[in-house]
Amino acid sequence: MSEWIWKKSSRSMAGDNNCVEVSSGPAFVKVRDSKNPMAGRLNFTETVWKSFVSAIKRGAFDGTKAALHEGPLVSNSR
Repeated sequence: MSEWIWKKSSRSMAGDNNCVEVSSGPAFVKVRDSKNPMAGRLNFTETVWKSFVSAIKRGAFDGTKAALHEGPLVSNSR
């Protein structure tokens, strides 16, 4: 994919660059810092990205001890 279409969170305030942007392609998802988009990107497989988003939705990163011990973000099984 030669041209990536980047999306910023709908929860980001208008004109605020303090968030990440996400772009998805056929094999993976890219994430970059909106303040410095040329600094680099993180690449995730679709499976890992879906697992990460699921963990966010269940509160795994909300800072509570119980949420942090719910289990691994990604299974180690192959």
